[in-house]
Amino acid sequence: AWTATPPGLHPVRCSVYAHYDDNPANDTLSTTVRVRVRIDAAAVLILAPVGVVDSGTTTSPQALVANKGTRSGFFPVHMTIGLGYRESTTVMLAPDSSTTVSFPLWRADEVGTFRVCCSTALSDDVEPTNDTAIAFVAVANRHDASCHLILSPTGVLDSGSVVIPSAMVTNAGTCRELIPVVMRIGDAYLDTAYVSLAPGESLATYFNSWTASPTGLLTVRCSTALSEDRTPANDMATDSVFVTARPDAAVTDIYLPVGVVDSGTTIVPLARICNYGTSPAEVPVRMRIGESYDEVSYKFLGVGAKDTVQFPAWVASPPGVHAVVCSSAISGDVRPENDRRIDSVRVATTVDAGIVAILTPQGRVDSGTAVVPLAIVANYGTSPAFIPVRMQIGSDFDSMVFKMVRPGTEDTVEFPFWLASPVGTIPVRCSTAMPGDLFSGNDYLTSSVTVGVSVDAACLGIEIPDGTVDSGATVIPLVRVANYSTSRKEIPVLLRIGNDYLRGRRKQLDPGTSDTVSFPPWSAQPRGVVALTCSTALYGDERTKNDCVRKSVLVYSHLDAAVLDILVPVGGVDSGRQVTPKARIANYGTAPAVIPAEFRIGDFYRSGRSKLISPGVAETVHFDVWTAAELGRHTVRCTTLLDRDCDPANDTREAEVYVQWRDAGCIAILSPPGIVRAGDTVCPKARVRNFGMIPECIPVVFRYGSLYASLRHTDTLAPGDSAELEFPALIAESSAISASCSTALYYDMHAPNDKLTFTVFGAVRRVVIEPDTAASAPPGGIVNYFLTCRNEGNADDTIDITSQRTRTGWKVELLDSATLEPLADLNNNGLPDVSHLPVGGSSSLVCRLTLPAGEQGLVIDTTELVAASGADPRVTDMCRTSTTVQAFSGLVIEPDQFCLIPPGRPYDYIFTITNLGNVEDYADIAFFCTKGRWRHELLDRDGKSLGDRNANGRRDIGPLSPHSGTTELKLRLTPDSRAQVGERDTTSITIQSFADIGITDTACAVSEVSGAVSGLVVEPDQTTSVNVGATIGIPLWVETSGEIRAIINIAAVCSRPGWQLRLLDAAEKEELRDTDFDSLPDLGFVTPAIRTHFVLQVTAPGCEQLVANADSLPATVTVVASLSGEPTLCDTARVVVVPVPNFEVHNAANPFSERTRFIFSTPTRGRVSLLIYNRLGEIVRTLVKDADCESGIYSTEWDGTNDLGRRLAPGIYVYVFEVTPATGATRRLVRKAVLKR
Repeated sequence: AWTATPPGLHPVRCSVYAHYDDNPANDTLSTTVRVRVRIDAAAVLILAPVGVVDSGTTTSPQALVANKGTRSGFFPVHMTIGLGYRESTTVMLAPDSSTTVSFPLWRADEVGTFRVCCSTALSDDVEPTNDTAIAFVAVANRHDASCHLILSPTGVLDSGSVVIPSAMVTNAGTCRELIPVVMRIGDAYLDTAYVSLAPGESLATYFNSWTASPTGLLTVRCSTALSEDRTPANDMATDSVFVTARPDAAVTDIYLPVGVVDSGTTIVPLARICNYGTSPAEVPVRMRIGESYDEVSYKFLGVGAKDTVQFPAWVASPPGVHAVVCSSAISGDVRPENDRRIDSVRVATTVDAGIVAILTPQGRVDSGTAVVPLAIVANYGTSPAFIPVRMQIGSDFDSMVFKMVRPGTEDTVEFPFWLASPVGTIPVRCSTAMPGDLFSGNDYLTSSVTVGVSVDAACLGIEIPDGTVDSGATVIPLVRVANYSTSRKEIPVLLRIGNDYLRGRRKQLDPGTSDTVSFPPWSAQPRGVVALTCSTALYGDERTKNDCVRKSVLVYSHLDAAVLDILVPVGGVDSGRQVTPKARIANYGTAPAVIPAEFRIGDFYRSGRSKLISPGVAETVHFDVWTAAELGRHTVRCTTLLDRDCDPANDTREAEVYVQWRDAGCIAILSPPGIVRAGDTVCPKARVRNFGMIPECIPVVFRYGSLYASLRHTDTLAPGDSAELEFPALIAESSAISASCSTALYYDMHAPNDKLTFTVFGAVRRVVIEPDTAASAPPGGIVNYFLTCRNEGNADDTIDITSQRTRTGWKVELLDSATLEPLADLNNNGLPDVSHLPVGGSSSLVCRLTLPAGEQGLVIDTTELVAASGADPRVTDMCRTSTTVQAFSGLVIEPDQFCLIPPGRPYDYIFTITNLGNVEDYADIAFFCTKGRWRHELLDRDGKSLGDRNANGRRDIGPLSPHSGTTELKLRLTPDSRAQVGERDTTSITIQSFADIGITDTACAVSEVSGAVSGLVVEPDQTTSVNVGATIGIPLWVETSGEIRAIINIAAVCSRPGWQLRLLDAAEKEELRDTDFDSLPDLGFVTPAIRTHFVLQVTAPGCEQLVANADSLPATVTVVASLSGEPTLCDTARVVVVPVPNFEVHNAANPFSERTRFIFSTPTRGRVSLLIYNRLGEIVRTLVKDADCESGIYSTEWDGTNDLGRRLAPGIYVYVFEVTPATGATRRLVRKAVLKR
C-alpha cells in the first residue's frame, strides 16, 4: 500500500520487463496523481433549540461540529432559526475531533414551528453533504387564557329575574392555569370567579347571581385576567341582554279600620302593599270605607318590597257595619287578581267617663284657708252626658256636682269651698258615678294636701358636742333649727352647757327650711357628765312643744398610742442576712406614757420593747436581731399594748418582707455542636437561666481549650427567665477539645448548676466517587455503571448521591449494588445516599441509565454523578458516565402502482421513501424495466434529476431525517408512441441505505398502454332544499365513451361561503380516494358506456345571515368531472340547494339617518311581531304586531319616528323580533339599531 504523501503533483509510471521484448515502445505507461489535503468540516447535530419551547423563553443555540478532514484549522459555523435569527462564529478543531458550538441568545417571541439550521462554510470542503444539520423547534404559548362565549345572561329578561351569569373559558396555553375570570353586566354588576384548567381544556364558569335591573339594553362583558397572557386578543367576549319591566302590585292586608270601633273615634286607615313586579314603581292605592270615605295615597316600592300605606283620618260614623275596600291601581298590572282586599268595620256607641286631674287642693295649705276644690272630668263615650262628680277631702268634706260634657272632650268641675283644717296631711279623692260606665279604671283619682300653721320654729337637735369629750378639749357647739312657719323668720336660739356656758344666736330661715347654728367655743370641763339644753324663742310660736332639745356629754382624760410605720424589715431581704427590726411609735394621748410594743415576723419571730414617750411625740423603737432564713413572703406586724387605749384602730401596723433566693445556672450550650468542621469559624452560644427569686444581671464565662476564655453579661433577667449569649468567634481545631460554660453570680446559693462541660471534635471531611466510564446501548436499552464511594475523612459519614446534566428523556436510577434496589434516604434530607461509612470505608452503587426508545443514533449523553458529604454538603466529588446511542438503519419505498397510459404521453408515478432508522440516511436508487425503448426518468419531488449527493457513484435522494423522515421520488414514464394498446412495462425501483448497504427495499410500477377517451358526461342537473345546519346527500353519475377505461377526477365548488361539501362513494360510506396520486379525488377506472355513481354530500351553514332578498339564499354547487391527466376533457353538473330560512332578523342600513329596512325570516308559520324600544325599555314604535306569516323572508321599513309620527332623538334603539307558532313556545331575537343625525 502507498500512503498518499506529500501533497502535490506526482508522476506515476508502470513498466514491464521481459527478455527479448520485440516492441519496447509499449512497455511503459505514464500518468500523474495529485495528492491533496482532505478538507471536511461537518455539522453533526443541533443540540438547542429543539422540541417545544415556551414563548418568551431565552435560549443559547448550540450545535455539535466535527473536523473530519486531515488537518487542523479554523472553521466558520452558521446558525439560522426561522427567518429572524442568523448568527456566525469560528471554531478551531484538530483532525477527527468535535466540539459544541454556542451562539448568541435567541428569544422565542413568535409562536409557531421554525426550521433550525446549522452549517459549516469551509472552502474546498470535500464532503458538502455533511455540512448542514437541520432540526425543528416549536414555540408554544405557555400562558394564554380566552373567553370565547357568554352563556348567560343574553336575549330578553324580565326585570327582577335572578340569573346565574356564566361563560365558556378555555386554557389555550401549555400548562395548567388558575384563571381569574371577570364578568361585567352594565355598570352595576362586577364579579370575579377562578377556574383551574388543563392545557386545551374548556369549561363553563359560573358567577354570583344577578338580579336583572335596570330596564333597557345592557352590555355583557366577560374577560380573563391571566397574568403573563401573551394573546390578549382572545381574552374578552361581549354580548347584550335586554331587560323589560313587568308591573305587578298587590294589597296584602288591611290593618285599620277593622273589627269594632267606637262611634266618633278618629282612625288613620292603614293597609299593606307589595311590589311583585320586576322594577321599582310608585303604586297608587285607594281606600274606601262605607259610602262616605274614598281616599287615594301613593307609595314608592322597590322590587319585592312591602310597606304600610297611611290614608287621611276617618271619623267612625254612623253606627253600624261598613265595608272596607283597599285596591292598587298600577298601570299595566299583569296580575289584577291580587290588586284588591275587602274587610269590614262595625261602629258602636260607648258610655265612659273618667277623672283626668285634681287641680285643688294640692301641696300645702295654711290652716284656716278657704279653698275651692277643682277637678277635670272627661267624656270618653260616644254621646253627650251629665256626669256626676264627687269630691272627698278627709272625713269632713264630701260633695257631688253634675257636669254636661260632650263626647271626646274634657271640662273643669268646681265644688263648694273647703276650710283647711285640721293641721296635718289630709287625703283627697275625686270620682265619677256614671251609670253603665264600661271602664271603671279611670273613674277616680286620689291625692293629698298638707295643712300647716303660720308661726312655728323648732330645735331639731344638738350635733356638737356629742358622746364623750376629752377633758380640756376646745369644742365649737353646733345645733340644727327649722322654720315651720308660712313666711321667712329670724329665729332666736339659746344654748346652755352645764352651769358655766350660756350663749344666744339668731338665724334667718325661709319657710319649711332648716339649717345649723354655731356658737362660741367651749372648753370641755369639768370632768364627768355635763348637761346641754338648746331652745328657740320665736315670738308668737304656735307650737312650743318642738322648741327645746336636751342631751348630755361625758368629759374624761385621753390615752392613745399608735404605730406610725414599720421601718425594717420591708421589701426584699437576701436569705441568711441578719436584720434589726425597727418601728416608729407615737403617743396621741393627753399625758406622757410608757408604751409597750410587740414586733412579729410571720409565725417564727416575736420580740417586745417598752418606751416612755411624751404626749404628741413619735419615736423609733428597736427590737431583737432577726436572721432571714425562711424563704418567701412573710407578714411583718408591730402592735402597741397600752392599757385603756381609747383608739385601738391605730395600735397595729402591718408590712411585708420577701426573703429571696439567688441562683443562676447554665442550662444548655447551643454552639459549637459536638462535631464541627476543622478550621471553621464558630461563634459559641449558650443559654443561662435565673433560678433565683429576684431579677439578676448574670456574668457568664465560656472556655475552649486552654487559650480561649470570654466573659459576657446577660441583660437583667426576671426570676425563671432564660437568655442566650453569643461569644466571640473561635477557630475549630482538628482534634477533641474540652469546652465549658459557667455562670459567676455573686452570692450564688446553688453552685452545682453553674457549669456545663463538653467536648468539641474538629472533623475533616473528604469523599471520593469513581471511576469515569463509558458505554453504548441501543435506543430503549439499559446501561448499568458500577461505581465506588469512599470516606477519606477523619470521622464517620453518610454520602449523598445525585445526578446532573442527563439528556432530556433519559432516565437515571441510583441503585444498591447488592440488591439493585433504589438507594434509600438514610439521613432524611431528601437525597439518596450510601450506608453509614466509617473512616476509610467504601461502598458500591449502580447508576442505571435507560435510553429513550426514540433517541437518535450516535447521540452521546454525559451524566455527572455527584457525591456529597451528608455532614457537610460543601464537600463533594464527581465522576462522569458517557453513553453513546447505537445507530441502526432502515429504508422503505412504497407503494406498488398500476396505470393505463396512452402512447407517447408521459405519466408520473409518485413513490414515498421513509427512513425507519435512528440516523440520518441517503437512499441510493437503482431501477430495472422490461421495456427498454420506453423512456424512464427518476426525479425528486421538485421534478429535478437525481444527483450523487453522497458521492458513491450512484444516484441517490436525501438526506432523510431519522425516525420516519420521508421524501418523494418521481418515476416519469413515457410509452413509445408506437406502442400497442395492452402493451405492458414493469419497472422495479430498488433503494439501498447509504449508512448500511445491507438495507434495501423495492417497489414496482406496472404501466399498460391504453386507448383514448372520446367523451365524458356527469349528470343530472337538479334543485333541492335543506334545513339550515342540516346535511343531505345528492346522487350523481358519470359515463364515458371511447375505447379504454380511464380514471375520472371529481371536483365540487360552491358559489356561497360557509357551505360544506364532501364527495362520497355510491354507498355514502367513504370519501372518494385519490387513486392516481394527483391530489384530486377520483372514481378510479371508469368503463366506457357504464354509469359510475357517486354522492355529493352538502351541509348547509349553521347560522345563515340574511341579506337584502330571498334570492341570495340558495347556493349553487358546480360538480366537475375530468379525465385524469387530461383536464380539458371534462363536463359539469349544476346543483341548486335552497336552505329553509332560519329564525333571523337584521336591518340595513345600520347606522341610518333617514330610513332603514328590516329583513326577518321564520322557518315556521306563526304570529310575528317586530317592536322597537328605547334604552329605558319603553315601546316607541310597533312595526309588526301579531301578523300571521307563513315560513319565509319578509321586510318592512322604519323612518325613525314613533307611533305618533314624531321624529325620535338620535341614539341606540333595541328592536325585538318575536314569532309565536300555533304550537310551541314563543321565540325572540333582540338586535340594536343606531339612529344618527
